[in-house]
Amino acid sequence: MDLYIWFDTADEPIGFQFCYDKGHSEHALTWFADRGFSHMRIDAGEPAGALHHKHSPVLTLNGIIDIARIETLFRQASDHLPEPLVQFVLERLTSYT
Repeated sequence: MDLYIWFDTADEPIGFQFCYDKGHSEHALTWFADRGFSHMRIDAGEPAGALHHKHSPVLTLNGIIDIARIETLFRQASDHLPEPLVQFVLERLTSYT
């Protein structure tokens, strides 16, 4: 799993991206204050072969969001994160409708 958090100039969080299910069906849940949520599948690109290079990963639309599962995954992986950042993400996840 990966967690990216964006901050404004006052060092306040304004967005996050939580990437999960890496290795088999990776997805990214992104939230920004001015745009709300988006949910994308990460296409890892073609496998590298002898005659060509692997393509860059790209985000593709995936509207299905199991927010309860994502919240559980985040809680399980957030033990070593600063508490204010954990609360920032959890507040957004629990506000998802």
